[in-house]
Amino acid sequence: MGQRSSRAQPASSAEETAANRAEALRQKWVRDQRELLVQTMRFSQVDRPCPKCKKMQRAEEFETHLVCCLTKPALEFNTDVLEADQGECIICYEDLMAGQCIARLPCLCIFHEECLKDWFKVKEECPSHPESDE
Repeated sequence: MGQRSSRAQPASSAEETAANRAEALRQKWVRDQRELLVQTMRFSQVDRPCPKCKKMQRAEEFETHLVCCLTKPALEFNTDVLEADQGECIICYEDLMAGQCIARLPCLCIFHEECLKDWFKVKEECPSHPESDE
């Protein structure tokens, strides 16, 4: 009988060690999850810029704005060759000359085609009529 109890001790000790390790891992996981939640809550309460339009958004409106911004249809423009001189391109401040390729937006503003393409890489709105910051 003495041998059985000595063999039972290591098994019990090994089980306790495994149980202690499992509990330690569980507690670490709970701490990690709690910290992740705290960081997420902290980040969600910070005003930050929209990754699409770059406008600063209040924390409580960020998600709604982002969905609207990402699902907003792309602004399209028509291209044409200018038949007569027409003022200046407000993007590059150079004259719009007859024979140049231009882009015309739905608001009827015109720009050099390449200027508008470059502008749209940064901000997809009319340079003359930017959207409100709402």
